[in-house]
Amino acid sequence: MFTITTNLLVGLVFARIALRGTQSVSPIVIGGTMLAIVLVGMVFNLLLGNLPHQSIWYAIGDNIHHVAAPLAVPLWWLLFSRHGALTWSAPFIWALYPLAYSAYTVIRAQFMPQGTGIYSRYPYFFMDADLLGWPMALANMAGIAIGFILFGMLAVAVDRWLAKRM
Repeated sequence: MFTITTNLLVGLVFARIALRGTQSVSPIVIGGTMLAIVLVGMVFNLLLGNLPHQSIWYAIGDNIHHVAAPLAVPLWWLLFSRHGALTWSAPFIWALYPLAYSAYTVIRAQFMPQGTGIYSRYPYFFMDADLLGWPMALANMAGIAIGFILFGMLAVAVDRWLAKRM
């Protein structure tokens, strides 16, 4: 679900850029979108990439959403986005996205019956409080948000460095 919402965000942001130009989207929105899709790719390829596919179409979809987009968006950001407008507070704003998603996931799970086997109330095993217990599941969710902040700080540093070079 996080993959879907993030790829939808990528589609919306880049549709607006295609229709109205880069200036029509705030650098903080572009940076946050770039960061979100990069972390989708990282989480999938580090934690979920070994999952079997039901068909070739699932494999193609996974590769588009988890490999192609996470490579294309930061490449576009590096080459074509305007740089120098990101502030050091941006990563904390960006971290609200995975935190809000985590809150939604936890609340939604409370209204669903407990699953068994591969059927879980949680979309990802590392968020599954039924499987891992609350302390570990919450620690994993916090870890994703901390990853947003740390990689966000790196993105701001790169953004500032690129602004000085241009």
